[in-house]
Amino acid sequence: MAQQAQNKINQKLRREIIVDCYSPVFEKDDKEYENILEKIRTSVATVLVVVLGALTQEKWISKYKKQLSNVIIFLAIAATIDFKIVYELRSPKWISEVLLVLVYRLLSEPRRF
Repeated sequence: MAQQAQNKINQKLRREIIVDCYSPVFEKDDKEYENILEKIRTSVATVLVVVLGALTQEKWISKYKKQLSNVIIFLAIAATIDFKIVYELRSPKWISEVLLVLVYRLLSEPRRF
């Protein structure tokens, strides 16, 4: 999923804005955490996006951010990647625009319908 999101975002933006991704199996394992932290520390990343689910990701950032001095911005975005970037289940723009116009007209002038 992480690699798929990276590819899709970079393709959409037409540049390599995401330089790396890592999708670990999070067990309460200190060695795994240290490997993740080392990977981030040795990267060129100044923005870190954490996608672990609400509350878990905030706790993770709070616990480890002092060990990641190269990171300036931390983003906890939960399932945003899943829904917005990878699956994109939105209707086409023209349908959204037409339906919004119809809803607005229906609410503002119900006698016309």
